[in-house]
Amino acid sequence: MYQLGDYAIFTGDTLFLESVGRPIWLTRPNHSPTACTAACTNGAPAHDAIMVFPAHYGAAVPVHTGEFVARPLGELRSTLPALALSEDEFVAWAIASVKDRPPNYEHIVLVNAGREALGSEAAAMELGPNRCAIA
Repeated sequence: MYQLGDYAIFTGDTLFLESVGRPIWLTRPNHSPTACTAACTNGAPAHDAIMVFPAHYGAAVPVHTGEFVARPLGELRSTLPALALSEDEFVAWAIASVKDRPPNYEHIVLVNAGREALGSEAAAMELGPNRCAIA
């Protein structure tokens, strides 16, 4: 996650406009869940007016020409119940709610690491469904 002053946070696959991202610690046991929960729960340092720009969005998110695909963090805190949980509650919810990894997960990891080439499936992978979310 990257923060641009008090104006925007670019949440990548950590927080979406309609869901919370799949925690990396569920796939890499040596990573702490606090990295995800710091961005997701009320412990986040960002104020409610800061705009959230996710890496993906799902079909439920309206997209309008000439407008950013983003929402204020305060709006997400009121519409995504997971963001109101304490860290311990969030971890328990994430473990109980996470779905299976996408079928092409291992390939995506290798492409991102530069160890495999991205072939003709590039557009489908980039524009396909958001499988990075917990629920």
